[in-house]
Amino acid sequence: MTRLPMDTCPSDDLWRIYLMEGLSPEEDEALTAHAETCAVCTQTLLGLAPAEPARAPARPGEPTPPPELMERLRGLWGHAEPEPPGEDAEDPWPQITGYEVVRVLGRGGMGVVYEARHVALNRTVALKTIRRRRDAAPRGEEVSRFLREAEAVARVSDPGIVPIYEVGRDADGFPYMALEFCPGGSLAARLADGPLPPREAAAMARALALGLYKVHACGVLHRDVTPANVLAAADGTWKLTDFGLAKLAEAPQRLTQTGVVRGTPLYMAPERFQEGPAEPDGRSDVYSLGAVLYEALAGVPPFQGASVADVVHQVASVEPVPLRQRRGEVPRDLETICLKCLEKEPVRRYASAEALADDLRRFLADEPILARPPGALRRGWKWCRRHPVRAALACAGVGMLLILLVGLFFLNAEKNRTELARQGEESQRIEAQAQEAVTRATLDFVESKVFAAARPKDQEGGMGYDVKLADALKASLRFVETRFKDQPLVEARLRLTLGNSFEENKGGGKQRKTKGTA
Repeated sequence: MTRLPMDTCPSDDLWRIYLMEGLSPEEDEALTAHAETCAVCTQTLLGLAPAEPARAPARPGEPTPPPELMERLRGLWGHAEPEPPGEDAEDPWPQITGYEVVRVLGRGGMGVVYEARHVALNRTVALKTIRRRRDAAPRGEEVSRFLREAEAVARVSDPGIVPIYEVGRDADGFPYMALEFCPGGSLAARLADGPLPPREAAAMARALALGLYKVHACGVLHRDVTPANVLAAADGTWKLTDFGLAKLAEAPQRLTQTGVVRGTPLYMAPERFQEGPAEPDGRSDVYSLGAVLYEALAGVPPFQGASVADVVHQVASVEPVPLRQRRGEVPRDLETICLKCLEKEPVRRYASAEALADDLRRFLADEPILARPPGALRRGWKWCRRHPVRAALACAGVGMLLILLVGLFFLNAEKNRTELARQGEESQRIEAQAQEAVTRATLDFVESKVFAAARPKDQEGGMGYDVKLADALKASLRFVETRFKDQPLVEARLRLTLGNSFEENKGGGKQRKTKGTA
């Protein structure tokens, strides 16, 4: 059964789709009702909505919410106007000893990230805390999930992962974590200016793949690899962050509701939407990284839909458009690597993030890659999955053509069989007539030339009554060639008949002569 990625507080990506009116009417109604009863999600919507709704979107697909909706939400929660810089009414800035909070970097469904300065070290960091309302204590589930994220990040040390510096609690008892500050912004913001050059995208994906390999080796699944969670460090290195949905291998408790899948559907592997005994493994992160690489090269995600359900259907059942059809300058080997990551079946993907990183290294070094493009049959199958309607029509047309061809074959075979039978009968008739003519000519000749030799000498052909058979046969032979030169079959038949008769007569004479002597 397919499951939609909904939860108590939807993710930022789901709210973006909501603002773009990309949900079904039922989903839209459910999220609207949730926003009207949740101050935290209202604040998220206010943060995602552009400050000037009338301006042209900076990028296709940018949230453009109806002004009346935003005004209603602001009215419900006391925000008649956008908040000025400074502390937020619903998310008071944390008071953490040793840190000076500078500004809000971003908000999610559960947490807020601030730019802050570590006073003693004079170092800029990113402070992540749980979202709060004034005079409200953190919920136990939120704290558990937040600490699990901190533990997941602390396990990994790799240049492709945003490192954690410190974990603690602020003056109000809310947990926080201090992370490396990445001033370059997110990959999602970078892609607003267009896709990356192919080699830069490949280098970025390799750095993230090496990081994911370390993550998986530490018993952690990231489960939310998206362009928004890929940040550019000060030195230009791309790093993976936000382990809020990470899964620890030995975690005994389930921190999400039964039947709920959390994540961003545009980048989630097909098996993440399926219920069953098999749990997704590191190859689901490989798929997500492949989707990020696809968007970095093409400028759009591999799948887009009018609603979440539509996206989920495409992820599970439709093949992505080949990269080179969207952007011809993408090298064929890089397209092969990317599409291998996006295979529907996990066994067809790279076995690990390390294997993906190694193939990307080969590509960047201009060495032959290990991945191979699908063969003709699999390419045909993928085409059918991308174009099911056209494939069905084509199959119907081919089926009708095959039926027509088979019918014509059997009709032609029956016609040939009838013609062959007719020709056989005609051949037998002609052969019978020929044999009859030969036999008749042979008998006429024997009668007129051989038997006529026994006539009196004064009659035509006669050699006297005492003529010997051998002499009669010899005498008749001289007429054969002249009389039947235009009838070779008759001539051959006569020569054979006369020759056999002569040999029999000759043999019989010898026997009689030998017997008389004895």
